[in-house]
Amino acid sequence: MELAHVEFKIGKFKGKTFEEVCESEHNYNQWILSIPNVTGQLADYKRYILCKTKQSLDQDTVNFHKHSTRTLHSITTDNKVRIIARKTTHDDHPVTCLVKRQNEKPISLISKKVHILDSKTSSGKVNTTSSSSPLSMSMATGNDQIDDNFQMFFVNINNNSDCSSNMQCQKKKNVDGTISFEIIDDENFKLLHKRYGYNNRIPYEVYNTLDKFNPVVRLRDNDRIVTFRAEVYGGLLDHLKQNFIFESEIEELPVFVKRAFPHFCNDIRLKPYNISYSTTIDKDEVRTRIGDLLYDSLKPFQRQGVEFGISRAGKLILGDEMGLGKTLQALAIAAYYHNDWPLLIVCPSSLRFQWKDEILSWLPHLVNELEIYTIKTSKIKDLSLRIHKILILSYDHLVRIGGYLQHYACVVCDESHFIKNKNAKRTKVLLPIMKNATRVILCSGTPSLNNPSELYHQIAPLVDKFASFNDFANRYSYSSIHKFSRKVNYNGCKHGDELHSFLVRTIMLRRLKKNVQKDLPSKIRSKIIIDISMELKSKFIPLLAQIKNKEDIVDNNAIVELFNFTCEAKREGVCDYVNYLVGNNHKFILFAHHISMLDSLEGCVQKSGVDYIRIDGSTSQCKREDLVKRFQTCEDCKIAILSLTACGQGLNLTAASIVVMTELYWVPGLLFQAEDRAHRIGAQGVTHVYYLIAKNTLDEVIWRLVSRKWKDVTNTLDGKKENILMDSDDAGNNKQSNMLSYLV
Repeated sequence: MELAHVEFKIGKFKGKTFEEVCESEHNYNQWILSIPNVTGQLADYKRYILCKTKQSLDQDTVNFHKHSTRTLHSITTDNKVRIIARKTTHDDHPVTCLVKRQNEKPISLISKKVHILDSKTSSGKVNTTSSSSPLSMSMATGNDQIDDNFQMFFVNINNNSDCSSNMQCQKKKNVDGTISFEIIDDENFKLLHKRYGYNNRIPYEVYNTLDKFNPVVRLRDNDRIVTFRAEVYGGLLDHLKQNFIFESEIEELPVFVKRAFPHFCNDIRLKPYNISYSTTIDKDEVRTRIGDLLYDSLKPFQRQGVEFGISRAGKLILGDEMGLGKTLQALAIAAYYHNDWPLLIVCPSSLRFQWKDEILSWLPHLVNELEIYTIKTSKIKDLSLRIHKILILSYDHLVRIGGYLQHYACVVCDESHFIKNKNAKRTKVLLPIMKNATRVILCSGTPSLNNPSELYHQIAPLVDKFASFNDFANRYSYSSIHKFSRKVNYNGCKHGDELHSFLVRTIMLRRLKKNVQKDLPSKIRSKIIIDISMELKSKFIPLLAQIKNKEDIVDNNAIVELFNFTCEAKREGVCDYVNYLVGNNHKFILFAHHISMLDSLEGCVQKSGVDYIRIDGSTSQCKREDLVKRFQTCEDCKIAILSLTACGQGLNLTAASIVVMTELYWVPGLLFQAEDRAHRIGAQGVTHVYYLIAKNTLDEVIWRLVSRKWKDVTNTLDGKKENILMDSDDAGNNKQSNMLSYLV
């Protein structure tokens, strides 16, 4: 084998060859084989182990066939010959199992009067049905009885008319990589060929045998995929297992996925999920329960959202794109089930009073102000004594008083992606509350901010007897093990089409602005290149080279210094760009992350003499509302300077038509939430979003990371990969000229 003499480059086996380690370190081999996804030299070593094991297995079969074709006459000349099963790592190998059961009986004990293969037909083939064949006679001498299964093993070998002259049966075909199954809709699935972590076209030697399963070749996102009907899934799986040997185990459809699609539940032991799919909804009853005021204010697509929630018995993820009125839809669904109240609403701290105002505005027939309890502190002396219909609290307060909230049967979680982390305290407190509730309404325009594994804790409370976290995460994300902490991390997205179909089929409703709101202006993103001095560029180059190809750069402590350095390096260029915008007399929003950048922007705007507002983490809630109202109503107030992390949610700033991201952030969901402070229902004209990217800085690394994450998120939630920019990510210079034509 070519890999046998490859030497380990690092680790405790450094300098040793694969062959040496494989022969002496059996425990290490088992550990390597137990890891689902390995990379680098470990992947080569794992492949070497698998190949070596397969060769050993094949040699056992050859040796067995040699013994099975000898006559008893030749065997009896040497009474020392025995059939001894060679010990392999495959305990279930048929030869090993059968010979072990005979306790290594000497062939010399078998009757010497009968000769194997003595009786032949005129064509020269073995006549296994002849009376002279020991395989058709009793093969016992005294109490030494050959096991029936052992006889049948010989019979199957000798009766195979397709075997070659040396009695070896035709082997399965070896195929590089493996095959993966993926559901694409209610009645169809596709076949993927995976090799080295990449999807490839199905090999010809495999595809050429699939005609009887009626494959259909389709084009999806400019890729060719091969699809099949659900009813052939079992037969196709058996066909692949019986005729091919792949480098790794075939990735079958998980049980937890098949349970969501009735056409794939052909096994009587496989019961579909107990999810309501009601199609008959009395619209008059809906109007009566939620009230004429709220019902009449809902747009047609919002009414469809309410009906979807009712059809799912009040358990759903309302994943509409930001700005489409998820709050009103959630209130309408909760109002429909008001007989299950008291109602618990958990939301970000800055949105607590917004929820209270919406309830008082739209549900006056169900609740008054005294019946709404908004928690402002973690002191809960009288919480259990208060009489209320609705309790509103933040995620932070939830951690402190979660033990008092187990009795709520109706729960609404706004910005439900806050519970994406399985180790977070808020997640551990909220999950039992949601599982005990009868109605659970989760609202988030970005349920998955980074990768699909973050969706698990939003799905599990809504779907009874759902999969384990590991099964779900390993199916839809790529896992890696940290080399020091041994912690398993999940990144990227796989089987995104299947996950999208699963979510839409079961619990999620997601609509995009461009599809449901015809009068809502479109949003255009552009990338503007900011240049920095040559002196600063020379300092960045060696730092960037260290993290250029690393995926876990967010967790790299050295990045913090580089992140701050990027802020300082681009301040001058950003201020120049802001001065350019000020001169064109348009209202716009400036988002920044670092305090130093916010201060620089404020100083720049002050020098221009233009009226502005500034909101950051130190701005009180009451003052925020006054500042937002001033920006929205005052024509002379042209600029809003906002903190990216403190103002990305809950603010309505539709008076602006331009949003400028002066700094980037690691999480794409946070960036796009900030964009939608201006791009909401009520906005006038086109909303332009400009990302200021400093060339040859950390900005370029973050932009690449954010772009990749956004493709994974849109593939999961929308069923189609979407680029951050409408065209190419490299069209920054052209975008500047387009912007000039818009502003002038």
